[in-house]
Amino acid sequence: MVLRHIYDLPIVPDPADDWRAWLDIRVAADKYLDPKLSKVADAKYREAALACTDIDGIFDIIDTIRTDMNHDESLVAFSESIRKDNLGKLLKNARFREHLDASGKVALWAQLDELAFAADLSANKYVLCEAHRDEVFKIPPYMGWQHTCTLCPHNPYRSNTVYSERVAWLSK
Repeated sequence: MVLRHIYDLPIVPDPADDWRAWLDIRVAADKYLDPKLSKVADAKYREAALACTDIDGIFDIIDTIRTDMNHDESLVAFSESIRKDNLGKLLKNARFREHLDASGKVALWAQLDELAFAADLSANKYVLCEAHRDEVFKIPPYMGWQHTCTLCPHNPYRSNTVYSERVAWLSK
């Protein structure tokens, strides 16, 4: 592939393993000191990796970076962002579970710590008046139960319109 680039020939990787081919080209370009090709291959690799929707393919991308490219901080950070973006799917994947299991208790506890925020999401439910609903959700009104606004309990109803309960991130 590097020779094709040197002789200004088009580089056409196998579409089935697009991300892997671009990663190999990037490694070869770095080895043979061709920063222009390395930069192009890196961009194409990231594009192909982000386009991958198959969960086993996503795990392969993460695992390849973890095992073969762990010296490259930018790829490790890229792998971590892919892992976070696909965490829900990965947690259901047998290979990812095996990886967590093989990594020991430390990896399992780290994963649990990362997921601990989800337990806090359902802890506080807020019922909002129209003014606070517009501020928090910025969505059209929804009809629902009649409650006192959680954010302004001393002024129960600012309008006749009431809204259903919704979970929201609110600062304490």
